[in-house]
Amino acid sequence: MRAASSLRAVATAPRKRRLTLQLLALLGLLAVASVPALAERRVALVVGNGDYRHTTTLKNPRNDASDISAELKRLGFDVVAGFDLDKAAMDAALKRFARTLTGADLAVFFYAGHALQVSGKNYLVPIDAKLEHESDVEFDTISLHLVLRHMERQALNSLILLDACRDNPLARRLRGLSRSLDVGSGLADVAGEGVDLLIGFSTKPGAVALDGDGRNSPYASALLKHMRTPGDEVITTLRRVRNDVYDATGGRQAPWDHNSLRHAIYFNPGRPATKAATPAPTGAQVISFRQSWPDGRVTLGSFKRIDAGRWTELVQSSNEKRATTFNHKQLSATAQEILLYDGERSTGPIWVRIDIAAKRIFWSTDQRTWNFVYEITEAR
Repeated sequence: MRAASSLRAVATAPRKRRLTLQLLALLGLLAVASVPALAERRVALVVGNGDYRHTTTLKNPRNDASDISAELKRLGFDVVAGFDLDKAAMDAALKRFARTLTGADLAVFFYAGHALQVSGKNYLVPIDAKLEHESDVEFDTISLHLVLRHMERQALNSLILLDACRDNPLARRLRGLSRSLDVGSGLADVAGEGVDLLIGFSTKPGAVALDGDGRNSPYASALLKHMRTPGDEVITTLRRVRNDVYDATGGRQAPWDHNSLRHAIYFNPGRPATKAATPAPTGAQVISFRQSWPDGRVTLGSFKRIDAGRWTELVQSSNEKRATTFNHKQLSATAQEILLYDGERSTGPIWVRIDIAAKRIFWSTDQRTWNFVYEITEAR
C-alpha cells in the first residue's frame, strides 16, 4: 500500500523530487517482495531460579537463563523469559507460553534452578517454595508434566532442557517429613506420551549436576557454545554438549536425553528460519478428494488455495446433500506434501497432511497419530 502511494505521488512531484520518490517506491516494492510467504514459528519459555528464600541459593541459574534467552532470540525464537520467579510468576509465565504454542513448528522450554522428583514425578521449584508439609509439593511447585502436556498437545515439535538436577536441601527436608513420600535424588526419567519430542537433562536420571564455578553451569556453558553452530541438528548439538560437560567435570556429569523426534530440528538451521509456502509441484490450486464409508456414504470435497498461506476446505456428503466449509492455515509445503492447520473447528484443532505423491490426505487431532481420511482424485 505504501509503495503504491509513493508511485502515485511520483506523477505530481517536482522533477527534482521525482528521482527520490521513484527510488523510495522501488525500495518499498522490493521490501514487500522479499517478505517470506510463511515464517516458521519458533517459541520458547526460559526460566532461571536461583534466589531462593527458604533453601540454598544458586548463583548461576539467572545467568544461564538470561544468556540462553538472548541466544534463542538471536536465533529467531519468540521468547517468554523469567528470572527468580515465585509460584504466581511461574504460573503466569507458563500461561503466556501456552498461548504461543498452537501451531508452533518448534517449542523450547529451558529451566535452570532447583527441582525434585517425588514418586517418580518431577517438580520445578519456585523461589518462594517452603515445602513444610508433604502436601505442599503439589501446591507450591510446578509439575513438569503440566509443561510437557501443553507442549505436546499444541506444538509440532517440542524440546525440553532441564539444568535442574542440583543438590536440593528441600528434597532432604521432604524425606524427613514423611515416610510415605518417595523423594529421589536428582530428577526422574521422563519419556512423554507421544512423538516429536526431545527431553534433555543436564545429567543422567537420579544423578546430581554441578552449578559450576564460572558465570554459567557446565551444561548451560556447553549449550551456549554449540547451539549457535549453523546446520547442526539438535541431536548433534546435544551430543557435543554431552562430550563437553563430561570432559569439563572429569566424567562426574554426563547429560542425558530422551528422543522421539521424527524430523530434523535445529537451533540454527544455517539459513533463515522460514518455510516458503510454495504451491504443489503441479501448481495445483484445487485438490479434490473422495472417501467411501462402510455404511455406503460417500464424502466428496476439495481444498482450494486462497492465497500463499491459506486454503479453504469444502466437504459435502453426496448422500445427505449438505456441505461444510473450513479454513486452514498452511504451516508448510514441500514437493511431496502440504501441512495445514485449522484451530477453529468446533471439535477442536485439526492438522491435515496432503501427501501429493501418494495421493492421500491424512488428519490428526493431536499431531501424533495420523489417520487416513481421503483419496485424492484430482489436483489442478
